[in-house]
Amino acid sequence: MMSVELLLTTVVFLLILTGIIGIVEERSETAHLTREAAEARIIAERVAQSLEDAYSGGEGHEIMVEIPAEIDGMDYLVKVNSSGVFVDMDNRICFSSSSVPRVTGPKHTEEQIFLYPTVTYRITHQRDKDGNHFLVISEKL
Repeated sequence: MMSVELLLTTVVFLLILTGIIGIVEERSETAHLTREAAEARIIAERVAQSLEDAYSGGEGHEIMVEIPAEIDGMDYLVKVNSSGVFVDMDNRICFSSSSVPRVTGPKHTEEQIFLYPTVTYRITHQRDKDGNHFLVISEKL
């Protein structure tokens, strides 16, 4: 009789332990994804703030921004256009808006600029011959 109770108690204990392990694993994965999203958001906000600072500094104002190597060991890509900054990592996108009316690349024709990890970029406030202000993003040489 004692061994049946012990066996039943052991089985119930193992079932509860299995459930707890599953919950802990799920929470750990959620925390990991949240940390990645937070790091992506920080990068997007930092680039967007650099755009705002360069634009508000006036013509000729220049800011350097370095793109970190990775987000928690993952590759990612930063896309910048006139609506804001997008950080794309593993088909998850983080966005930070920008109020800069026009952002372009070194050729002055690009509508979307890609910023790659480990590269430092120069953001320069310029004005065209019609007096329109815009930002140019180019690699720092």
